[in-house]
Amino acid sequence: AQAAGLVGLSITYALEVTDALNWVIRNFSVVEHSMVSAERIEEYASLPTESPHVPAHAPPDGWPSRGVVEFADVVLRYRPDLPPALRGVSFSTAQ
Repeated sequence: AQAAGLVGLSITYALEVTDALNWVIRNFSVVEHSMVSAERIEEYASLPTESPHVPAHAPPDGWPSRGVVEFADVVLRYRPDLPPALRGVSFSTAQ
């Protein structure tokens, strides 16, 4: 009878140890994830900043004076060495 009790106690402790190991591994993963996030923030914070954008053709003050925007025969490419993504697009928005 005493041996059966020891077997039951051993099984209970084995399950408790398994739960404790799962808890340790889960918490280790959370800490590792948090540390990776902190490392990324540190890396991004140390990147050189870009110069502020200064448009070559700034719109005039008070633009738009009306609630209408017109595009006439617009050609757009993402880089000078790429073919146009938009060709001859024309549209107008109204108030």
